[in-house]
Amino acid sequence: MISYFIVNPTGRPIVAGQCAESDFKIQPIAHGCHIHIGAPKIGCLLIDGEWVEMASDDEHLIADLVLAMKDQRDRLLSDCDWTQFADSPLSSAQKSAWQKYRQALRDMPAQVKDINNITWPTVPRSK
Repeated sequence: MISYFIVNPTGRPIVAGQCAESDFKIQPIAHGCHIHIGAPKIGCLLIDGEWVEMASDDEHLIADLVLAMKDQRDRLLSDCDWTQFADSPLSSAQKSAWQKYRQALRDMPAQVKDINNITWPTVPRSK
């Protein structure tokens, strides 16, 4: 058995586990995360391969929330890619509404003032 942990893009350990050595390379990893052999160090971040004590939980929590928001935004954009295809069944007006929605999603990181109170753009009606 091999012990491993996964850190998110800010270096915060988010998952720890064990698996057979032969299964290590097939562990699922979210976009931007990294997997490491061993055990995470509590209260620290993994930055460039070195454990660094966290300066402020609030600061890192906010960074984690921003990353989670961006991941959700990316999923929402991906889910409606079809609306912009040339063979989409949408009218020009519907396509335009979806373009505005998609632009609002892209603009979100700059528009969000309170990461704990996100207002997501309204999804256009497709029919």
